[in-house]
Amino acid sequence: MQVNVNKGSSNHEIALNLAFLNQIDILLIQEPYIFKQDLSRRITKRHPIYEAFSPMDDWMAIPRVLTYLRKGVGLKGTQLRPLQHNDPGVSDLLFLSLSTPLNQSILLVNIYNAPPNSTRGEQAVRSLTSLLHSFFPRLTFVAGDLNLHHHLRQPSYEYSTASAAPFVSWTDSLNLILTSRANEPTQDQGNVLDLAFSTSALESLGITTELSEDLETSSDHRTLLSTVYWDPRHREPPTTLRLPTLTKKSS
Repeated sequence: MQVNVNKGSSNHEIALNLAFLNQIDILLIQEPYIFKQDLSRRITKRHPIYEAFSPMDDWMAIPRVLTYLRKGVGLKGTQLRPLQHNDPGVSDLLFLSLSTPLNQSILLVNIYNAPPNSTRGEQAVRSLTSLLHSFFPRLTFVAGDLNLHHHLRQPSYEYSTASAAPFVSWTDSLNLILTSRANEPTQDQGNVLDLAFSTSALESLGITTELSEDLETSSDHRTLLSTVYWDPRHREPPTTLRLPTLTKKSS
């Protein structure tokens, strides 16, 4: 499940509670609620059933992404930190390597890319695309609030964001496929800002991303729910991994 909660305390809390009630394994939050008066205390919203991951151990800057991993479902999360501590995008990107008891692994990238002319505007995309291609494994999932306008994602929008074309070229070079729907608004102003991508190898296993009205948080962003059908070695019945941006109900 993925959603930008627009820094709202209640929105963030609703997202966690909905994730818990709907048995979501991974929750990707962008623009989380953060207690700004004393960052050293690292106060945000937490839930006893989820392990919380933050981009930095010391909150010298306000983290703009948080990733939650559900406990007790056989998934192990290992956080990776490929960016230098002084990289301007370090607080806007979170890399979590997710593995199962069968030693299968997926890299989950949670991103908040601030809009142009804002603090650290478009820096997250620049930091992400600066990483070596070898860092990204065959099974990679990238999701979040990209704040990028491009005719491939939103044909109805007249202009493209400056960093949109380089980002599209980067996704093409890594064989990242858009799993969310193009031209389907994800924000109240009618724009397609929240996106999800998977590598072609992950997409071939089976992955869907849909807007989920059942998981709305009262934020100005809509919630995306992703489901990955994850068992490439077929040693046992396929395991369904429900990501915070994707779900497919079986009949």
